[in-house]
Parts: sequence; structure tokens; C-alpha cells
Amino acid sequence: MKSSFLTKALLLLSVTAVLGVTASDYEENVITPESLDTQVGNITDFPRDSNTLDVDLHPELSGNLLFQICYKVTMAFVALLRLYLKVLNNLVDRMDAIPSCTHSFSTMYKRFFTRLNCKSEQYAFSNSGKFWDVVFAGETKEYECAGDNQWEEIEKVLTIAFNENDQFSKVTSFCLNLKYDEEWSALVRLQVSAEKTYDDLWNIPCDGDILSYTYNKEEDQWTNALAKIL
Repeated sequence: MKSSFLTKALLLLSVTAVLGVTASDYEENVITPESLDTQVGNITDFPRDSNTLDVDLHPELSGNLLFQICYKVTMAFVALLRLYLKVLNNLVDRMDAIPSCTHSFSTMYKRFFTRLNCKSEQYAFSNSGKFWDVVFAGETKEYECAGDNQWEEIEKVLTIAFNENDQFSKVTSFCLNLKYDEEWSALVRLQVSAEKTYDDLWNIPCDGDILSYTYNKEEDQWTNALAKIL
């Protein structure tokens, strides 16, 4: 018990001594506004046209006019770059709205400045006991090329045309002009697969009166354009 009491007393005396020294040191070394001015000088003592970065890092360059000019030009460039990145970030954030905003311009550009070379892939069609190779070229109302999205409707109207016209069973190649309401139009070329009259289907002539079919959404059907006029 005595030894325990003695140990505690010694520890208490040691802590008191340390605190006493620390307090005295703090009183001697406490930093006040007056002492700060004395040690580092008043901040307002720097000339207004001086750059603190130059003075802190390279005091010898504080009077170098060329260095100051280059530094300010660089900082101006950095400011412009930050502004550009901010605008770019805002643009990216609103990217989802861009297509609707630029749709009219895109359509106008395609209409006036782009000549579309709309040649489809080769498709296969079967009717009248024959197999036909089919290609077509056309544009949508948005001035985009007709293609796979239009092939299903083209198959439908080809079936209608074959059912209504017996002369197709007597020829090996012919053309058909199609117009799907106001959405797209296409010129279709067909040739019997087994009889390669033309090596290239695009060389099939489409001169003279070409049978035409139009689709009307209200009536929901394909109609022979000539029959509709009569």
C-alpha cells in the first residue's frame, strides 16, 4: 500500500513539473499580432503589383518583368481553360437534349449538303414459282437511306403486285416504284435468280412507265397508283 502511494505521488510531481515548464514556455513564445508583424513583416508591405507566389518561391524574380508577363499570360490561359471545361461539362450534362435540338439542322444538312448514295443490300423474294434477287434505293422523309427497316413493307407490296399483274410471270427482270405515305419512297429492281441477265442488279434499266404503288396510312393498304388515278 505504501509503495503504491509513493508511486502515485512521484507521478503527480512529475506531471506538475512538466505542465509548469510547458506553461512558462507558452507564455514566452505566445504569438500575438504585434509579434507576427515583427517576425514576418506586415502583409500590406508587399507592393500591389507583386505576386506573392513569385516572392515566396523565387524572390529573385519579383523584379523580373519578363517573368511576370509570362506568369500572368499563363494564368490567363489557365482561367480560359477552366471556363472551357466548365462549358464542356454543362454541355455533356445536357447531352440527352442535343438530338432534339439539332434534329432540324441535321435534316437540313442532309437535304442540301449531302448526296445520299442509298443502295440496299441484296434481298431474296419468292413468288410465281420463281426466286428473285431484289435491291432497292430510296430515302426517308428525314433524308436517311431506306434499308432493313423498310424491307418488310417492300415484301408485302411485291406480293400484292405479283398477285395483281400476270405479266410479271413472263419477264425475268423489272422495276417497281414504291411510296410509303409521306415517310419513305424507293425504286425496286428485281431479277430472276436463275437467269442472270444482268451481272449487277443495279444495271437493270428502269426507263419508261414504271408500275407504282403507294401506301396510305388512313386506308392501311398498298394501292396501284395508276388504278387510284383512274
